[in-house]
Amino acid sequence: MAVKFTKPEINVREKLAELDKPSGIAGEAMLRAETPQEQNELIGANLNNIIINGDFQVWQRGTSFTTGNKYTADRWYLYGNGSTNETVTQQTDVPENSGNSYSLRITAGGAYAGGNYAMLRYKAEPKDLMKLNNAVGSTLQFWIKSDNPGLYTITFLQHRISGSQRQISRTYTINSSDVWEFKTVTIPADSTVLYNANTNYLSIDWAYGKHTSYSSGTFNDHSWADNVTSNRQPAGQTNAMSASGKKFSISGVQFVPGKYPSGLPHLHRSYGEELALCKRYFQKHGIGVSGYSNSSGSVISFAFRFTPEMRAQPTVSINNTTFAFADTFVSMRNASSPSISYNGFTQVSGSEVTGGELQITQGTTTTSSNFQQLYSEDAIWFDGEI
Repeated sequence: MAVKFTKPEINVREKLAELDKPSGIAGEAMLRAETPQEQNELIGANLNNIIINGDFQVWQRGTSFTTGNKYTADRWYLYGNGSTNETVTQQTDVPENSGNSYSLRITAGGAYAGGNYAMLRYKAEPKDLMKLNNAVGSTLQFWIKSDNPGLYTITFLQHRISGSQRQISRTYTINSSDVWEFKTVTIPADSTVLYNANTNYLSIDWAYGKHTSYSSGTFNDHSWADNVTSNRQPAGQTNAMSASGKKFSISGVQFVPGKYPSGLPHLHRSYGEELALCKRYFQKHGIGVSGYSNSSGSVISFAFRFTPEMRAQPTVSINNTTFAFADTFVSMRNASSPSISYNGFTQVSGSEVTGGELQITQGTTTTSSNFQQLYSEDAIWFDGEI
């Protein structure tokens, strides 16, 4: 006689929830998905992450900076207070089970007075933003930590070649002191702006201090509008830099098309992938670069090929002024008071920059009309940032 067994239906989500093991942000999002299609969308959405170096792995310019108004981690610009001498550093302090390796920390050198900028900015170029054109909105997610809990602001600002800049802000709350917290904010699409390859770029600003000129108007956190500086922050914006030694840290930043209020699995690129993406905007060259000296030996010309190609014609600067050259006779010479000029290869509008010619004029004469090789590490910086 055949025996038939029946099994009670099992709700997988409920059973997983009973496990005494955290599933993490990504796991929670997957558990909330109702269909395989929703799960596939969650898995694929993070592949559209617009943020480069959101894990703060790449710091080509160094890993520690004092005072603001400069690039720190690759792609991340600090508008500092100035008078309080904030310090920006790369840290290995990261959220537990996040998969992140590094964070960016801002440490106050004194109390922020409120009269200067106090924000960390990321600039996204138009070619990366075009994927937003057909989206219903976008989602920004990140891990954040501060000594001063309270209300904080993020401002999205569209920089346009013609017409008014457009802005919208969002607030989030840090609930506990010195504890990593995961935050997600969504913004609607702006029907008045269409990103294309040669026009608008978007800046995303994390305010860590209340700017008196940014909070004197009517705070705009509901819809895109023409930029009014006084509407960027609410009156209740918290000052993270209230005293010397106060800290504001960020890690695991992701910005994708679509609205995912509960967050997404985070896309973790390898260091090599992030470095290659960062070099589109900033490169440094030195040891092994080959060139040729002029008839007097005072000017040496070098032809550079950028790998990868750069976003735009870069500005060029001397980072290491202790230049050393070696000619075909392997005779080493140190340059004296070097100066530099750069001529980029002709760039077709909208295309990337493949390279250029660099001329170094220096007081110490090298062998005339001869092959030269640069022997100074990280001597020349090429900056093609937005």
